[in-house]
Amino acid sequence: MSGAASPDGAARATGREVCDRCPDVRDPQQLYNYERGRRAPESLAVVLQLEAAVELAPGTLCRLLGLAPLDADLAPPTTADAIAADPALSRAARAQLLSAYRALSG
Repeated sequence: MSGAASPDGAARATGREVCDRCPDVRDPQQLYNYERGRRAPESLAVVLQLEAAVELAPGTLCRLLGLAPLDADLAPPTTADAIAADPALSRAARAQLLSAYRALSG
């Protein structure tokens, strides 16, 4: 991540970088509203994308948002969820890979 440093000195992604890694988060204002508690993410897919984008352990945000009990042992994400949450893929690559996966998995 190449954004500003967090209080512990670790690199922190900028809002634009997080948005680039989350296909369902369209602009930094949307992310800002999540951070400030003005809105909750619209879906589990968005939560999983945010977790991956900011390098949180899977389930961290899910538990905090009440999408899973705090002591839940979350199932691993589906292949489609993993593709959607992969920060290494561009939006176009993500869409192409999801389309190919869905075509092959029938």
